[in-house]
Amino acid sequence: MSKGLRTTLMTAALAAASALPGLAWGQQKEAAPAPIIVHEDKGPCCAPEPCCGPGVTWFGYADWLYWRAHRNTSPFAGFGQFLVGPNIDPDSFVISAVDSKLDWDSGFRLGIGARMGSMEAGFQYTRFDTRGATSLGNLADPNTFVHANLIDRSFADDIIGSPFDDGIVDSASQIISLDYDVYDLWVGTEFKTCDLLVLRPFIGIRIADIDQDEAVRYTAEGTNYDLFRSTQFRGYGLRGGLGAESCLMGITLFGRTAVSLLYSEIDTLRIDTITIPGDNTLYLRQWGHNFSDITPVLEVAAGVSYCFGPVSISAGYEFSRWFSILQHPDVPGWDNVDGDVGNYRRDRGDLSLDGFFLRIGISY
Repeated sequence: MSKGLRTTLMTAALAAASALPGLAWGQQKEAAPAPIIVHEDKGPCCAPEPCCGPGVTWFGYADWLYWRAHRNTSPFAGFGQFLVGPNIDPDSFVISAVDSKLDWDSGFRLGIGARMGSMEAGFQYTRFDTRGATSLGNLADPNTFVHANLIDRSFADDIIGSPFDDGIVDSASQIISLDYDVYDLWVGTEFKTCDLLVLRPFIGIRIADIDQDEAVRYTAEGTNYDLFRSTQFRGYGLRGGLGAESCLMGITLFGRTAVSLLYSEIDTLRIDTITIPGDNTLYLRQWGHNFSDITPVLEVAAGVSYCFGPVSISAGYEFSRWFSILQHPDVPGWDNVDGDVGNYRRDRGDLSLDGFFLRIGISY
């Protein structure tokens, strides 16, 4: 090989080597650039992929409710205690009211809806029934007695042989029933404030159908005084609120608050009956009234949720308060502080519901 040819070949080889990074003489091998990783946003823990058309996800759920009800209204009876001591009127006494007792009972709630992107719409139905019974009597202390708070004193005074003119009875018993049906229709959206928190404001319509019945019996000297009171509540209006979700290690923590303002139609009924023993004579007085009102409702709930694919299991605690929903017909107090004994008035009170829920949901 001639000297000129060798020189040409060596020059070509050096040029080819210098064109490959890290392989040319006198150069250090450079590290390959790090790959760019794109994280796909999956949303909250329980956020299934849409499967029914472009971006639509259907969902449904069933709740088991374990609630109890509280009534903030005039007590049906109380314990009276005669005051004993020097310079005290022997007819003086004080009364300790006894609250109505309602049992823990089961109910259910069913819901269905759809999501499209960040928008959501749904419907749910809640059903809850409960009963409660309270009784007073058989007091061993001679200075203690049972006081009947709901007796119509003018009605009792008009009946010959009635022992209920002073409000003191031998025993008192009460049975309460509550039937609760509520329908909610809503639309909402979501806002992701950070990687862990999702806010879900919503607004919708609420329809409520709530019936409350109360049967009271007072007994004195073998005579029965029976009182029946009922309230039928029908309401509809707007409901809005805010939900929040946070996903931590596969578990979703959630909370929700809502406020409703309902236009309501309320039917009330009161029936007083006195049965005189011996001749079995029945005396009856009945009073009813229908009126409209505006009823606010407050709701709060919190709980945890875990997903197994498209299936989720949730549990939590919730509380709701229906303001001035109890509109029973009542009479002024036994001491006639209103100066209007015998004329009925409305006994306003609130209804509160609180307890636990267990939910099974599915999305597809």
